[in-house]
Amino acid sequence: MLSIGMFTNFINPSVGGHARNTYFLTKALERKGCKVTIFCLDDPLNKDADVDKVFVGKEGMGIIRYSLAARSVAKKMENEIDIFHGSDLYGFAYGWGGKSKPYIVHLRGNRFWMVKRMLDGASLVRPTVMAWEIARVFPEWWFITWVTTRRADFVLGNSLETITVSQRHYKIPSHKTGVVHNGCDIVIYRPERVQEIKDKYGLNQCRVLLCACRLSYGKGLNTLIEAMELILAQRRDIKLLLVGGGVLEQKMRQIVLANRLDENVIMTGTIPNHEMLDFYAACDLFVYPAAPGTTLTEAMAAGKPFVLRCPSGIGDSGAPLSKIQKRGIGHILEGGTAGAFAARILEVMDNQDWLSTEGSKARQFVEQELNWDKIAERAIGYYRQVIDSQR
Repeated sequence: MLSIGMFTNFINPSVGGHARNTYFLTKALERKGCKVTIFCLDDPLNKDADVDKVFVGKEGMGIIRYSLAARSVAKKMENEIDIFHGSDLYGFAYGWGGKSKPYIVHLRGNRFWMVKRMLDGASLVRPTVMAWEIARVFPEWWFITWVTTRRADFVLGNSLETITVSQRHYKIPSHKTGVVHNGCDIVIYRPERVQEIKDKYGLNQCRVLLCACRLSYGKGLNTLIEAMELILAQRRDIKLLLVGGGVLEQKMRQIVLANRLDENVIMTGTIPNHEMLDFYAACDLFVYPAAPGTTLTEAMAAGKPFVLRCPSGIGDSGAPLSKIQKRGIGHILEGGTAGAFAARILEVMDNQDWLSTEGSKARQFVEQELNWDKIAERAIGYYRQVIDSQR
């Protein structure tokens, strides 16, 4: 039985992002017979996760203090664990030195592309605010990633795009890299719940777009609003369901009201993870104005077609966009204006044959490539490869 130590600050799937993906990967690894120990914050959000946890530090602890505390605890448990696995931020202290067990770092984005995405959404906030956000997070995160990728025994990316960009920026040898995607299990949605959602948000007599994301910097939210203004100038029977919360939620609500879009742009706030499939099922088309992550995978699992706009080309993404492109699924616009994004949405919105065909292809792709059990098998393959190389 393979024993794995996993570093993460949160392990509650409702938190989203890294916490969600670590949780579902852990459960899939357990189904494959692995023993996984999670090193996570002693935070109320982590109490109910049904995984083997070791609490590290306290609620509200920052990334550096958490990682140092996790390293101290992990060192004491090295005899019980075959390999350690963590993101660049949460496991970096263990990988820096003094370790006696192999360590894999898992990149879930690239800091250079993070800045590009933040600048793409700069019009939502004052330039001084954007400059402060970049100055606050970029140097520390980039330095941590730069050092960690050099000290790790192996580097994983959540997509080919992420690992390719990171190889170039961090000078990582290609033989030390691999890809373990974010996954999604196919779950059957609840028709009665879908009807409740349509009734609650007034979606019964219209065509429905859905965008699910954290409302934060770098999500292309300004482009999304511009595209909706262009769409509504031609048609009033289309509504956008904007699902998610975040630091820009209040700002986005103000923009929607100021531009008199509130009848057609409906903001739900944060939705629990276990309810999300029903929200995807309630839409006709999934749209996303930046390089997407897990939400695209979830929409595809729900059998939904999509139109994406990746502002700087594909770049790095939490979804395997190159594979999706090769399969000819959906529409991925590399670059392009809000006008091009809006035009493509209008082009496919009433094409029922296209919507149905692309939705079926999307669901099939998730079943074949992105279900968690297959992803766990890939991860185990890399674990064994790294362990064997050090014997």
